[in-house]
Amino acid sequence: MLLLAILLALFAERLAPQLAERRSLAWFDAYFELIRTRASVSGWVALLVLLAPWAVLAVLAQCLLYGALWGFLELAFGAVVLFFALRPGSLDPAVDAYVAAREKGEDGLARHQAEHILGGSAPESVEEEVRAVADALLLQANERWVAPIMWFVLLGPVGAVLYRLTVHIEARAENGALCAAARLLRAAMEWIPAYVLAAMYTLSGSFEEGLNAWRQRDQVSVDAAHGEALCRADELERGNRDVLLRVGRAALCTENYNVTTEISEAGDIEADASIVRAARGLVLRAIIIIVAMVALLTLGNWIH
Repeated sequence: MLLLAILLALFAERLAPQLAERRSLAWFDAYFELIRTRASVSGWVALLVLLAPWAVLAVLAQCLLYGALWGFLELAFGAVVLFFALRPGSLDPAVDAYVAAREKGEDGLARHQAEHILGGSAPESVEEEVRAVADALLLQANERWVAPIMWFVLLGPVGAVLYRLTVHIEARAENGALCAAARLLRAAMEWIPAYVLAAMYTLSGSFEEGLNAWRQRDQVSVDAAHGEALCRADELERGNRDVLLRVGRAALCTENYNVTTEISEAGDIEADASIVRAARGLVLRAIIIIVAMVALLTLGNWIH
């Protein structure tokens, strides 16, 4: 049932991008505003108050639906929860539009799509913009797919609920003690998935280059950790980002991560966006391997 729920959620996102765009946690926002404005709590206590009721509801629903209608209701519940736990919005249409626009020299459209993918302003240089989009795909794969799937595998629907609500609370809180608590919890929940995803980048890309980059990352971390343990949110985020980018870039096996550009007859800058395609392919293969590993674990439980 676990594997089927994951497959259903992933297929629903890929085959129904319009439905994926409508994913929203607006139903949670009213409760968030109520707690933030009326409850005299902050920081970790506020985070606990915000998360606990929904975690309990997820556990109760999972228990009530266990085995109902030969397990189909439990399967449907898990698939729906995981689908909504994946990051809102579909990335594929934006990536396709960006690559096409950049290679045709349509700077305005390309920059618009780049800002959508990056979630903010894009670099001024075309070469830096293309590299930034490729990096964003390598990084966002963790929050979009791998972390929700891993916590769904480890804790069931409640794990996916806790992760997605934590990310949403951090974005809504903006600053203050609540934001700091949510940021630390989110970074901690992304730590193991980041290393798993980096390992999958190595397996699904250039193995030798990825493994060498992994070893270099480990050495840097050991040297940096002599003075202070990696316990704060910014340090966890830095470590997660470092391992994903270092290993992901190496596994892509693109020479020096270079981007070639040329000027068309109309004077437009046409850029080779092949590393964006390569990054998306690497992410897709990594997710397929993760799902295959879940399938093997599920098959092992069935055999047992």
